[in-house]
Amino acid sequence: MDVTDNEYELLMRESGLRTKVKNQGSTAKGIWQGTLGTRIAYANMHGFDPETTNDREQLIMFRSYYQITYSTAKRALDFQKATTSMQVELAPPDLRAKAQDWINKGYKGY
Repeated sequence: MDVTDNEYELLMRESGLRTKVKNQGSTAKGIWQGTLGTRIAYANMHGFDPETTNDREQLIMFRSYYQITYSTAKRALDFQKATTSMQVELAPPDLRAKAQDWINKGYKGY
């Protein structure tokens, strides 16, 4: 799988690059741990099945998600680090209010 260093770190933190991994506490699954609603939206955008285990298709959905939501993999990774460590200051400055909201709600990820 051809990914950047930031993409690799984010995917390793989320799933260990396992295409069939499922989060037991939510509907998140796959290499990017997209929740069901998010997977449906991005699968429809690309003409994929939201339940796909194809690594190429999951990577395309992952990239679309972080580019639309965070602009870059680095910003998505920094947001993920902030929410998983509960250290809002790790998030990009313009995303700190969102990170604090996620932390307050007990959400972890990106």
